[in-house]
Amino acid sequence: MNSSAKGYTKILLALVFWASLYHIAPLPLSYVDIYLVGLIRYIFASTIFLAIHYYYLGCFIPKLNIRQWSYIVAVGFFGVFLYNMAFLWAEKLISGNIVAIIYAFSPCLITILSSIVLKMKVNAQAKLGILVALIGTIGVVLFSSGGDMAQCLNGVQISFGEVLSVLAVIFFAAYAILGKCCVREGVHMITINTYGAIVGMIMFAIVSSFNSDFSTLAHTDFEFWASMLYIAIFATVIAYVWYLGALEEIGVYKTAVFQNMLPFLVILIGFVAYGETISILSLLFGAIVFLGVYMTNVAVNKK
Repeated sequence: MNSSAKGYTKILLALVFWASLYHIAPLPLSYVDIYLVGLIRYIFASTIFLAIHYYYLGCFIPKLNIRQWSYIVAVGFFGVFLYNMAFLWAEKLISGNIVAIIYAFSPCLITILSSIVLKMKVNAQAKLGILVALIGTIGVVLFSSGGDMAQCLNGVQISFGEVLSVLAVIFFAAYAILGKCCVREGVHMITINTYGAIVGMIMFAIVSSFNSDFSTLAHTDFEFWASMLYIAIFATVIAYVWYLGALEEIGVYKTAVFQNMLPFLVILIGFVAYGETISILSLLFGAIVFLGVYMTNVAVNKK
């Protein structure tokens, strides 16, 4: 298998693992609260990441300055702790399909923030793509309840789960920008994500110590622990490592275009494995989101 084929295989499998997370996450949430799910996920993930960090970089604790550590702490706070809080809470309240479609706007928000924070130039096509994706995202949020257009327009309701999904997009975009700033400071991406995961684990440990009932863990079973191990190993660590491999082997642009498949994979897995359905309006506006994201990706990656 040549390098390109390996890259395509890695990004497709990474996307499948990430897409499955939207459907598997509600399972452990039916046993314990979101704080404990986040804590257990990142205890497992941090341990594995540390081993990977040592394998690739030859050390457990890198020598970083205060500025570099401050970026890593910010990555862990926004990209791990707050993002997972919003994501897991949204997963408890609404369909993973809707969460995934709203998440599809994140590349456009990252482009917007990059133009502001990182002074990245955004051309007219990228701006149009962002506008199209924004319209699609608003449509998904407003009309995800199903029904026809007339019914939706007569009684538009935005659920708290959809608000949390939008917050998850904002936190993920903040993570991406902070991660780019960290890379500019000379920190390796494996270090950023390893210690970002550890910071997130510490935050979840602090919050869960005040808000969680640890006795609920005594009532968990094999299904709970199997789902947590899957989330930590496959949907967190392996997916991330293979995503990095795809970036290296097929490039940023092709990887970004493939990422647009994530919501479709979430919907497909939900339909095939869980018998879930989604409204025609959500699919329509979801397609508009993907069109806008694709336009933005093409414009941003033009040579």
